[in-house]
Amino acid sequence: MIIENKELLSQYYVIPYIDEELMNQIVLKDKFYEILTELDIPHPDTFVYDCKEKTPLTYDFEYPIIAKTANSALYHYAKFPGKKKVFKFNSKDELEQMLDNLSTSSYDYKFLIQDFIPGEDSNMRVLTCYSDQNAKVRFAAFGHVLLEEHTPTALGNPCCIINEVEKVAVEQATRFLEHIGYTGFSNFDLKYDPRDNQFKFFEINIRLGRSNFYITGSGFNTVKLIVDDLIYNKEIPYTIADKENLFTFVPKSVIKKYVKDDTMRSKALNLMKEGKWCNPLFYKSDKSIKHNIYSRIAFFNQNNKFKKYFK
Repeated sequence: MIIENKELLSQYYVIPYIDEELMNQIVLKDKFYEILTELDIPHPDTFVYDCKEKTPLTYDFEYPIIAKTANSALYHYAKFPGKKKVFKFNSKDELEQMLDNLSTSSYDYKFLIQDFIPGEDSNMRVLTCYSDQNAKVRFAAFGHVLLEEHTPTALGNPCCIINEVEKVAVEQATRFLEHIGYTGFSNFDLKYDPRDNQFKFFEINIRLGRSNFYITGSGFNTVKLIVDDLIYNKEIPYTIADKENLFTFVPKSVIKKYVKDDTMRSKALNLMKEGKWCNPLFYKSDKSIKHNIYSRIAFFNQNNKFKKYFK
């Protein structure tokens, strides 16, 4: 909504977001993958199914496969049996059944059918960049995801991240962002593919991600980058966040039980022991009894959520 009204709002406010024209080029996942292909940036092999034209299914991926919407905004309003954010199928029959169900809904754009990249939650990565008003990347923070949420409405959202430095992925994201003239914060989802030792780009969010507090935990103020760039017109020194820190809103018990990677589980527990961790719900300066009770109930209730939904 802000981007769609950017021209009007810019008369009164500084708007740290891209223009609508550029937004429409990259938020549609099929268009996003076209640019990645053009720039030779790794991403999952993808077949684009047109829901209007009912494209013949000619992909040659081995099963299991992944299927997901190319247009999240339209998909939000679609109603059909078995709807999920992301599907994983073990046969063509399963895929065709879902597409038949989808055809009964209001959704009429494209659906992506992709090669499944093997690996647990701990193969996922997150990368946040800031591009200044001259469309130059000035900041990057790479995170190793240990766990994702498994509740149906929040499936795939990172809930446990350790900061890392991964220069190859940062270079690839920089190449993409500067090629399209991007400004402001961007957030990428990636997955490590053990078959070829590459990080595969999944999608871009044109804003800070839901789990962006991992950047704060690493010692950087995201708002300061915007203010220095757009208010004070300062030249921002190029920085890669390199302070190791654990971002988590799940307790130690969940990390112990559900993080499958032994090395990363040990690292997370050690960081908690050393006090090098953060939870966005915990804020010492907030003296509200109600908030402090709620935040701790929500924290420890993650045990019940993972017990119910983790598979």
